[in-house]
Amino acid sequence: MNVTGIESFMAKKVAATRLLEDYSGELHAGKLARVPLENSICANGGSTFAYLRRGTSDHLIVMLMGGGLSWNAETAKYPQTPEAILNSKGPALYAIKADTFSEFAIFGLSKKPGVFTPGSENLFAGWNVMIVNYVTGDFHVGANDFPYTSADGSENILHHRGHSNFIQAMNACKSFFPSADKLLITGGSAGAFAVPALAPEIMDFYPGCTDVTVYSDSALLLMDSFGDTAKNIWKANPELTQAIHSNNISADWYERLYQLKGNSIRYLYSNSCRDYMFAIFQNYIDNGKYAGSKENCRAVTPRLKQHIGHLRQVCPGMAFNVNDFRAAAPGAKGTEHCTITNHLFFKKHRSGVSDMQWLYDAVNGKMYDAGLDLLEK
Repeated sequence: MNVTGIESFMAKKVAATRLLEDYSGELHAGKLARVPLENSICANGGSTFAYLRRGTSDHLIVMLMGGGLSWNAETAKYPQTPEAILNSKGPALYAIKADTFSEFAIFGLSKKPGVFTPGSENLFAGWNVMIVNYVTGDFHVGANDFPYTSADGSENILHHRGHSNFIQAMNACKSFFPSADKLLITGGSAGAFAVPALAPEIMDFYPGCTDVTVYSDSALLLMDSFGDTAKNIWKANPELTQAIHSNNISADWYERLYQLKGNSIRYLYSNSCRDYMFAIFQNYIDNGKYAGSKENCRAVTPRLKQHIGHLRQVCPGMAFNVNDFRAAAPGAKGTEHCTITNHLFFKKHRSGVSDMQWLYDAVNGKMYDAGLDLLEK
Protein backbone atom coordinates (compact mmCIF):
# COMPACT_ATOMS: atom_id res chain seq x y z
CA MET A 1 0.00 0.00 0.00
CA ASN A 2 1.51 3.38 -1.01
CA VAL A 3 1.42 6.47 1.19
CA THR A 4 -1.54 8.02 -0.67
CA GLY A 5 -3.49 4.80 -0.28
CA ILE A 6 -2.64 4.58 3.41
CA GLU A 7 -3.74 8.15 4.08
CA SER A 8 -7.01 7.58 2.20
CA PHE A 9 -7.62 4.39 4.16
CA MET A 10 -6.97 6.16 7.45
CA ALA A 11 -9.21 9.09 6.57
CA LYS A 12 -12.13 6.73 6.00
CA LYS A 13 -11.47 4.90 9.24
CA VAL A 14 -11.23 8.09 11.29
CA ALA A 15 -14.39 9.49 9.71
CA ALA A 16 -16.16 6.27 10.65
CA THR A 17 -15.53 6.86 14.36
CA ARG A 18 -17.68 10.05 14.27
CA LEU A 19 -15.69 11.17 17.23
CA LEU A 20 -13.67 14.13 15.93
CA GLU A 21 -14.56 17.52 14.54
CA ASP A 22 -12.68 20.72 13.76
CA TYR A 23 -13.18 23.44 16.33
CA SER A 24 -15.78 25.93 15.11
CA GLY A 25 -16.12 28.29 18.06
CA GLU A 26 -17.68 26.01 20.66
CA LEU A 27 -17.33 22.54 22.11
CA HIS A 28 -20.06 19.97 21.69
CA ALA A 29 -21.00 17.17 24.07
CA GLY A 30 -19.92 13.77 22.77
CA LYS A 31 -17.49 15.25 20.23
CA LEU A 32 -13.78 15.84 20.51
CA ALA A 33 -12.79 19.09 18.82
CA ARG A 34 -9.37 19.68 17.29
CA VAL A 35 -8.20 22.96 18.78
CA PRO A 36 -5.10 24.32 16.98
CA LEU A 37 -2.10 25.31 19.10
CA GLU A 38 -0.64 28.18 17.10
CA ASN A 39 2.92 28.09 18.42
CA SER A 40 3.21 24.33 18.77
CA ILE A 41 5.70 22.18 16.90
CA CYS A 42 5.80 18.50 16.02
CA ALA A 43 8.95 16.43 15.75
CA ASN A 44 9.05 17.11 12.01
CA GLY A 45 8.37 20.86 12.33
CA GLY A 46 4.62 21.00 11.71
CA SER A 47 2.08 22.31 14.18
CA THR A 48 -0.22 20.28 16.39
CA PHE A 49 -3.39 20.72 18.41
CA ALA A 50 -5.23 19.60 21.52
CA TYR A 51 -8.50 17.68 21.56
CA LEU A 52 -11.25 18.95 23.85
CA ARG A 53 -14.75 17.75 24.72
CA ARG A 54 -17.33 19.36 26.92
CA GLY A 55 -19.10 17.12 29.40
CA THR A 56 -22.04 17.57 31.72
CA SER A 57 -20.10 18.17 34.95
CA ASP A 58 -17.08 20.03 36.29
CA HIS A 59 -15.06 16.80 36.41
CA LEU A 60 -12.01 16.99 34.15
CA ILE A 61 -9.81 14.39 32.47
CA VAL A 62 -6.38 15.56 31.30
CA MET A 63 -5.03 12.86 29.01
CA LEU A 64 -1.39 12.68 27.91
CA MET A 65 -1.31 10.63 24.72
CA GLY A 66 1.33 8.07 23.80
CA GLY A 67 3.26 7.52 20.60
CA GLY A 68 6.71 6.04 21.20
CA LEU A 69 9.98 7.79 21.94
CA SER A 70 13.43 8.60 20.64
CA TRP A 71 16.41 8.64 22.97
CA ASN A 72 19.52 9.20 20.83
CA ALA A 73 20.76 9.98 17.31
CA GLU A 74 20.25 6.38 16.16
CA THR A 75 16.62 6.09 17.28
CA ALA A 76 15.82 9.50 15.75
CA LYS A 77 16.23 7.81 12.34
CA TYR A 78 13.11 5.69 12.81
CA PRO A 79 9.86 7.67 13.07
CA GLN A 80 6.43 6.06 12.99
CA THR A 81 5.57 6.57 9.35
CA PRO A 82 2.62 4.78 7.71
CA GLU A 83 5.05 2.69 5.67
CA ALA A 84 7.04 1.65 8.71
CA ILE A 85 3.98 0.64 10.71
CA LEU A 86 1.73 -0.93 8.09
CA ASN A 87 4.39 -2.44 5.85
CA SER A 88 6.87 -3.40 8.61
CA LYS A 89 9.66 -1.27 7.12
CA GLY A 90 12.05 -1.53 10.05
CA PRO A 91 11.64 0.07 13.52
CA ALA A 92 8.81 2.55 14.07
CA LEU A 93 9.79 4.34 17.26
CA TYR A 94 7.99 7.68 17.59
CA ALA A 95 5.17 9.78 16.12
CA ILE A 96 6.40 12.82 14.19
CA LYS A 97 3.34 14.76 13.05
CA ALA A 98 -0.30 15.44 13.84
CA ASP A 99 -2.21 14.02 10.89
CA THR A 100 -4.88 11.55 9.89
CA PHE A 101 -2.55 8.64 10.51
CA SER A 102 -1.78 9.62 14.10
CA GLU A 103 -5.46 10.31 14.74
CA PHE A 104 -6.28 6.80 13.55
CA ALA A 105 -3.64 5.40 15.88
CA ILE A 106 -5.22 7.30 18.80
CA PHE A 107 -8.94 7.06 18.10
CA GLY A 108 -9.64 4.83 15.13
CA LEU A 109 -8.54 1.41 16.32
CA SER A 110 -11.84 0.77 18.05
CA LYS A 111 -15.47 1.76 17.73
CA LYS A 112 -15.36 2.15 21.50
CA PRO A 113 -12.23 4.21 22.22
CA GLY A 114 -12.24 3.57 25.95
CA VAL A 115 -12.63 6.51 28.27
CA PHE A 116 -13.48 8.77 25.28
CA THR A 117 -16.54 6.72 24.29
CA PRO A 118 -19.76 8.77 24.36
CA GLY A 119 -22.93 7.30 25.79
CA SER A 120 -24.28 5.90 29.03
CA GLU A 121 -22.17 2.74 28.88
CA ASN A 122 -19.14 4.84 29.76
CA LEU A 123 -19.06 6.02 33.37
CA PHE A 124 -16.76 8.88 32.31
CA ALA A 125 -18.90 10.15 29.42
CA GLY A 126 -20.04 13.19 31.42
CA TRP A 127 -16.52 14.40 32.19
CA ASN A 128 -14.84 17.30 30.42
CA VAL A 129 -11.83 16.07 28.44
CA MET A 130 -8.60 17.62 27.26
CA ILE A 131 -6.12 15.46 25.34
CA VAL A 132 -2.52 16.53 24.84
CA ASN A 133 -1.42 15.23 21.45
CA TYR A 134 2.02 13.58 21.42
CA VAL A 135 4.26 14.02 18.40
CA THR A 136 7.70 14.81 19.89
CA GLY A 137 9.23 11.50 21.08
CA ASP A 138 10.18 12.87 24.51
CA PHE A 139 7.53 11.77 27.06
CA HIS A 140 6.00 15.29 26.73
CA VAL A 141 8.92 16.86 28.63
CA GLY A 142 11.41 17.93 25.93
CA ALA A 143 12.72 21.42 25.24
CA ASN A 144 15.34 20.86 22.55
CA ASP A 145 15.86 20.88 18.79
CA PHE A 146 17.99 17.81 18.26
CA PRO A 147 20.10 17.47 15.07
CA TYR A 148 20.52 13.99 13.60
CA THR A 149 21.34 12.23 10.35
CA SER A 150 18.29 10.54 8.77
CA ALA A 151 18.33 6.98 7.49
CA ASP A 152 18.68 8.35 3.94
CA GLY A 153 21.79 10.33 4.92
CA SER A 154 20.18 13.77 5.00
CA GLU A 155 20.63 16.15 7.93
CA ASN A 156 17.52 16.76 9.96
CA ILE A 157 16.14 18.20 13.20
CA LEU A 158 13.97 16.31 15.68
CA HIS A 159 11.97 18.91 17.59
CA HIS A 160 11.78 17.52 21.11
CA ARG A 161 9.35 20.26 22.15
CA GLY A 162 6.83 18.23 24.08
CA HIS A 163 6.82 20.46 27.12
CA SER A 164 5.97 23.70 25.33
CA ASN A 165 3.20 21.88 23.43
CA PHE A 166 1.91 20.58 26.76
CA ILE A 167 1.84 24.07 28.29
CA GLN A 168 -0.06 25.45 25.30
CA ALA A 169 -2.55 22.61 25.54
CA MET A 170 -3.04 23.30 29.25
CA ASN A 171 -3.61 26.99 28.55
CA ALA A 172 -6.32 25.98 26.07
CA CYS A 173 -7.77 23.61 28.64
CA LYS A 174 -7.93 26.33 31.27
CA SER A 175 -9.66 28.72 28.87
CA PHE A 176 -12.43 26.22 28.13
CA PHE A 177 -12.61 24.67 31.59
CA PRO A 178 -11.61 27.38 34.11
CA SER A 179 -12.40 25.20 37.12
CA ALA A 180 -12.57 21.52 38.04
CA ASP A 181 -14.07 19.89 41.12
CA LYS A 182 -12.56 16.49 40.28
CA LEU A 183 -9.37 15.93 38.27
CA LEU A 184 -8.09 12.75 36.60
CA ILE A 185 -4.57 13.06 35.20
CA THR A 186 -3.90 10.07 33.00
CA GLY A 187 -2.02 8.77 29.99
CA GLY A 188 -1.21 5.60 28.12
CA SER A 189 2.16 4.26 26.98
CA ALA A 190 4.56 7.20 26.52
CA GLY A 191 1.88 9.40 28.06
CA ALA A 192 1.81 7.11 31.10
CA PHE A 193 5.47 7.95 31.77
CA ALA A 194 4.60 11.64 31.54
CA VAL A 195 1.79 11.42 34.11
CA PRO A 196 3.98 11.58 37.25
CA ALA A 197 6.38 14.02 35.57
CA LEU A 198 3.74 16.60 34.66
CA ALA A 199 1.05 16.05 37.30
CA PRO A 200 2.38 18.84 39.57
CA GLU A 201 2.19 21.37 36.73
CA ILE A 202 -1.30 20.23 35.75
CA MET A 203 -2.41 20.60 39.36
CA ASP A 204 -0.97 24.14 39.40
CA PHE A 205 -3.48 25.06 36.68
CA TYR A 206 -6.28 23.98 39.04
CA PRO A 207 -5.07 24.92 42.54
CA GLY A 208 -8.60 24.89 43.92
CA CYS A 209 -9.16 21.24 43.03
CA THR A 210 -8.30 18.92 45.92
CA ASP A 211 -9.87 15.75 44.49
CA VAL A 212 -7.06 14.50 42.24
CA THR A 213 -6.23 11.06 40.83
CA VAL A 214 -3.14 10.23 38.76
CA TYR A 215 -3.25 7.10 36.61
CA SER A 216 -0.57 5.61 34.36
CA ASP A 217 -1.81 2.99 31.93
CA SER A 218 1.33 1.05 30.99
CA ALA A 219 4.74 2.60 31.69
CA LEU A 220 7.36 -0.13 31.80
CA LEU A 221 10.73 0.38 30.14
CA LEU A 222 14.17 -0.04 31.69
CA MET A 223 17.17 1.80 30.28
CA ASP A 224 20.39 2.95 31.91
CA SER A 225 20.65 6.04 29.70
CA PHE A 226 17.28 7.59 30.59
CA GLY A 227 18.92 10.19 32.82
CA ASP A 228 21.40 11.24 30.15
CA THR A 229 18.66 11.30 27.50
CA ALA A 230 16.35 13.47 29.56
CA LYS A 231 19.16 15.90 30.35
CA ASN A 232 21.11 16.10 27.09
CA ILE A 233 18.79 14.91 24.29
CA TRP A 234 15.37 16.13 25.45
CA LYS A 235 16.76 18.87 27.74
CA ALA A 236 13.89 18.43 30.16
CA ASN A 237 13.37 20.55 33.26
CA PRO A 238 16.30 19.98 35.68
CA GLU A 239 13.84 19.04 38.43
CA LEU A 240 12.83 16.07 36.30
CA THR A 241 16.29 15.07 35.11
CA GLN A 242 17.72 15.21 38.63
CA ALA A 243 14.97 12.89 39.87
CA ILE A 244 16.15 10.09 37.57
CA HIS A 245 18.54 7.92 39.59
CA SER A 246 17.89 4.41 38.25
CA ASN A 247 17.10 2.63 34.99
CA ASN A 248 13.36 2.91 35.81
CA ILE A 249 12.30 6.43 34.85
CA SER A 250 8.64 5.76 35.61
CA ALA A 251 9.30 4.73 39.21
CA ASP A 252 11.78 7.58 39.69
CA TRP A 253 9.23 10.16 38.59
CA TYR A 254 6.56 8.60 40.79
CA GLU A 255 8.99 8.80 43.69
CA ARG A 256 9.40 12.53 43.01
CA LEU A 257 5.65 13.01 42.72
CA TYR A 258 4.98 11.29 46.04
CA GLN A 259 7.64 13.42 47.70
CA LEU A 260 5.84 16.51 46.41
CA LYS A 261 2.22 15.50 46.96
CA GLY A 262 2.26 12.66 49.48
CA ASN A 263 -1.15 11.21 50.32
CA SER A 264 -3.04 14.30 49.15
CA ILE A 265 -3.77 12.60 45.80
CA ARG A 266 -4.60 9.08 44.60
CA TYR A 267 -2.10 6.98 42.61
CA LEU A 268 -3.02 4.25 40.11
CA TYR A 269 -1.12 2.00 37.72
CA SER A 270 -2.20 -0.68 35.23
CA ASN A 271 -0.50 -2.92 32.67
CA SER A 272 -1.09 -6.17 30.86
CA CYS A 273 1.00 -9.09 32.09
CA ARG A 274 2.87 -9.84 28.82
CA ASP A 275 2.63 -6.44 27.12
CA TYR A 276 3.66 -7.04 23.50
CA MET A 277 4.67 -3.44 22.77
CA PHE A 278 6.96 -3.14 25.77
CA ALA A 279 8.45 -6.51 24.82
CA ILE A 280 9.31 -5.08 21.39
CA PHE A 281 10.78 -1.83 22.74
CA GLN A 282 12.71 -3.54 25.54
CA ASN A 283 14.18 -5.99 23.03
CA TYR A 284 15.25 -3.06 20.89
CA ILE A 285 16.82 -1.29 23.88
CA ASP A 286 18.63 -4.42 25.07
CA ASN A 287 19.50 -6.17 21.80
CA GLY A 288 18.90 -3.75 18.95
CA LYS A 289 16.10 -5.93 17.55
CA TYR A 290 12.71 -4.36 16.93
CA ALA A 291 10.67 -7.52 17.37
CA GLY A 292 8.83 -9.31 20.13
CA SER A 293 8.82 -13.08 20.48
CA LYS A 294 6.76 -15.16 22.89
CA GLU A 295 9.86 -15.39 25.05
CA ASN A 296 10.25 -11.59 25.06
CA CYS A 297 6.60 -11.21 26.05
CA ARG A 298 6.87 -13.78 28.84
CA ALA A 299 9.86 -11.88 30.18
CA VAL A 300 7.59 -8.88 30.75
CA THR A 301 5.76 -10.66 33.59
CA PRO A 302 8.61 -10.86 36.15
CA ARG A 303 9.74 -7.39 35.08
CA LEU A 304 6.24 -6.03 35.73
CA LYS A 305 6.09 -7.78 39.10
CA GLN A 306 9.37 -6.11 40.09
CA HIS A 307 8.16 -2.77 38.73
CA ILE A 308 4.99 -2.90 40.81
CA GLY A 309 7.04 -3.78 43.88
CA HIS A 310 9.27 -0.77 43.18
CA LEU A 311 6.26 1.52 42.78
CA ARG A 312 4.80 0.27 46.08
CA GLN A 313 7.99 1.29 47.83
CA VAL A 314 8.27 4.80 46.38
CA CYS A 315 4.55 5.54 46.22
CA PRO A 316 2.77 4.01 49.23
CA GLY A 317 -0.95 3.46 48.78
CA MET A 318 -0.81 3.09 45.01
CA ALA A 319 -3.41 0.70 43.56
CA PHE A 320 -2.66 -1.69 40.69
CA ASN A 321 -4.58 -3.46 37.96
CA VAL A 322 -3.16 -6.22 35.72
CA ASN A 323 -4.96 -7.84 32.79
CA ASP A 324 -4.18 -10.63 30.34
CA PHE A 325 -6.17 -9.50 27.30
CA ARG A 326 -4.64 -10.96 24.15
CA ALA A 327 -3.10 -8.34 21.86
CA ALA A 328 -5.14 -7.66 18.72
CA ALA A 329 -2.22 -6.35 16.63
CA PRO A 330 -1.30 -8.66 13.72
CA GLY A 331 1.57 -10.93 14.68
CA ALA A 332 1.65 -9.83 18.31
CA LYS A 333 2.88 -12.58 20.64
CA GLY A 334 1.70 -11.23 23.98
CA THR A 335 -1.02 -9.23 25.68
CA GLU A 336 -2.59 -5.87 24.87
CA HIS A 337 -0.78 -2.55 25.25
CA CYS A 338 -3.01 -0.06 27.13
CA THR A 339 -6.77 -0.27 27.57
CA ILE A 340 -7.78 3.26 28.50
CA THR A 341 -8.35 4.16 24.84
CA ASN A 342 -9.45 0.66 23.82
CA HIS A 343 -12.77 -1.20 23.72
CA LEU A 344 -11.24 -3.55 26.31
CA PHE A 345 -11.67 -0.71 28.82
CA PHE A 346 -15.23 -1.99 29.25
CA LYS A 347 -14.50 -5.72 29.42
CA LYS A 348 -14.19 -7.61 32.68
CA HIS A 349 -10.98 -9.58 33.06
CA ARG A 350 -10.20 -12.51 35.30
CA SER A 351 -10.41 -10.42 38.44
CA GLY A 352 -14.11 -9.92 37.70
CA VAL A 353 -13.79 -6.16 37.24
CA SER A 354 -13.43 -4.02 34.13
CA ASP A 355 -10.75 -1.35 33.90
CA MET A 356 -13.52 1.24 33.63
CA GLN A 357 -15.11 0.10 36.89
CA TRP A 358 -11.74 -0.16 38.65
CA LEU A 359 -10.86 3.38 37.57
CA TYR A 360 -14.29 4.79 38.38
CA ASP A 361 -14.21 3.24 41.85
CA ALA A 362 -10.74 4.70 42.44
CA VAL A 363 -11.59 8.28 41.44
CA ASN A 364 -14.48 8.02 43.88
CA GLY A 365 -12.24 6.91 46.73
CA LYS A 366 -12.59 3.12 46.54
CA MET A 367 -9.10 1.89 45.66
CA TYR A 368 -8.11 -1.75 45.34
CA ASP A 369 -5.77 -4.06 43.44
CA ALA A 370 -7.03 -6.31 40.64
CA GLY A 371 -5.44 -9.11 38.65
CA LEU A 372 -2.12 -9.32 40.51
CA ASP A 373 -2.40 -13.12 40.59
CA LEU A 374 -1.50 -13.03 36.87
CA LEU A 375 2.05 -12.10 37.88
CA GLU A 376 2.45 -15.43 39.70
CA LYS A 377 1.87 -17.59 36.63
